[in-house]
Amino acid sequence: MEKINIDLHNVIPGMITAEPVLSNDKQIILQSDTEITSHLINLLCKWGVNYLCIRQVNKKYKRNDDRNTYLIYNEQNEEGAKFLTKYRKISSKSNSLFEYLRNNDYLPYDVFYDLAYDDLYQLISEKNILSYLYKVKPPLDYTYLHAINVGIIAGLVGRWSGCEEETVKMLILAGLMHDIGKVKIPQTILESINPLSGHERSLIELHPVYGYHMVKNINNIAPEIQCAILQHHERDNGCGYPRGLYSNGIHYFAKIVAVADVYDAMTSNRIYKDSVTPFDALEVLVNDMFTQFSGEYCKIFIRHAISVLTNSTVLLSDKTQAEVLHFGCFMSTKPVVKKIDGTLLDLNRTDAVSIVEVVKFA
Repeated sequence: MEKINIDLHNVIPGMITAEPVLSNDKQIILQSDTEITSHLINLLCKWGVNYLCIRQVNKKYKRNDDRNTYLIYNEQNEEGAKFLTKYRKISSKSNSLFEYLRNNDYLPYDVFYDLAYDDLYQLISEKNILSYLYKVKPPLDYTYLHAINVGIIAGLVGRWSGCEEETVKMLILAGLMHDIGKVKIPQTILESINPLSGHERSLIELHPVYGYHMVKNINNIAPEIQCAILQHHERDNGCGYPRGLYSNGIHYFAKIVAVADVYDAMTSNRIYKDSVTPFDALEVLVNDMFTQFSGEYCKIFIRHAISVLTNSTVLLSDKTQAEVLHFGCFMSTKPVVKKIDGTLLDLNRTDAVSIVEVVKFA
């Protein structure tokens, strides 16, 4: 196997370590044959790691000149490679759609419909879909990728909730279109790294209204999808926007899309905020279920997400790796883990150590 040392700033998500990654005190942070993600790059940078020894492959890695260069996968994983091929094609279509909307008044609803009902609907049957979505996160979040992910997650929650397949497809479409109103917001505001002014925040909070007006007169669009676009930022306790609705006034499509939206947003890198781990994102949902978010749909999503994270390999804040054994408490997002040296650690019982990244899914 050929290998090469690469400066951390030139490492691309999807590259594979050829040697263990060591901390400054010579402790193993990552084992060899670990697939690098954008999350890991950020973490290693914070911990003072300057370079990685990467497995040499027969392809050129590009950086910064193509938004899709992050979409590189461990080619030894055949299932992952097939998923990636599909996801890359879908992301290209979604990118074209959102770029078109930003520059034109006509909304090609039939193209959104086909993308949701055909392409995305096929993806939600992938066995490891939640782990795949986390692993292909780009260095920065893009609206068109967030739309894809929210559509997929909303469809999954619908299926897990026992919805009929036609309803599942409608939820995928609702998730895909939930943020279309953002094309009416100046990109300088959406991409600002500085705190927003009150006026700028008010403009962003209008995107559900803009989106609703973009779709309200479209023939054949389901009212459930219109509600999801308009209400996905409403919260059960009335603290949401644009109308401050309470739980009984919010359509269940909007409640499902809200869960999907918040989870994907938290686990994605934003221009103004780094991503968090799935464990941290699930903890937010646990804390806010029954207040801001639907307890019913939060529980369904959390239960399935926890099953995906069980047996995964994680990186701890003490710079050691561990295996997730089980989640001991009801709706707990802090599992019992087994460290490399065999030590068992119940993260519910300590604040000294926490999970900072998922290194490998089961």
